[in-house]
Amino acid sequence: MPRHHDSDHRAIIITLQRGKAKKLKEYRRRLTTFPISLPVGPQTELENEFEVLKATVEKPTPRQLNCNSWISTDTWDLIDRRAALRRQGSLTCRVERQLGRRIKQSLKADRKERALKAGLEIEGHLANGELKDAWGVAKRWYRQASETAPKPCYDSLEKQTAERVELYAERVSPRDPISINVEPFEIRDDVPEDDEIRVAVKSRLKRGKAAGASKLRAED
Repeated sequence: MPRHHDSDHRAIIITLQRGKAKKLKEYRRRLTTFPISLPVGPQTELENEFEVLKATVEKPTPRQLNCNSWISTDTWDLIDRRAALRRQGSLTCRVERQLGRRIKQSLKADRKERALKAGLEIEGHLANGELKDAWGVAKRWYRQASETAPKPCYDSLEKQTAERVELYAERVSPRDPISINVEPFEIRDDVPEDDEIRVAVKSRLKRGKAAGASKLRAED
């Protein structure tokens, strides 16, 4: 068992063969395609007005999207430079690798800056007792940070495991025990007898059959 786990559960590891990348890309494209299309024929007045409205609305640029508001101007300049070289046909493999590394480094710095701003905003709301606002900021930051789960860190897993073991460890209560308004009584903890098992099975099973594919009867 790995050193960062503290469990007696077994894990099943499987390998999925995805096949060719081209077929996987086509499969994903089919799933993302919206299946519903407008019927061909005369449209109502509201439908015509909606089409006119849709045609007059200008499509926002990637910089104007709210999900990209955290990207800095320097990063956009690098992205525009790479796009311009690609359009001109003068983007060599060497230059593309260099710009790609610079863009990744710049995006990493932007993510750190976004996390720092979100943390400061959350701390400000918590200092003012605005718990809902603080939770809203944290939720927006988490949703925009990444769509994939972060990579596991062995050190943090060990720390979480130790904290959970300590949290659920048995310890003596520092205060008086909770008052119970019921007279204590003994509960049998021995092996049940055969008659008791038969009564429990017949009274518990619906229509005398067990749930599931086995369809066992109480008589079985």
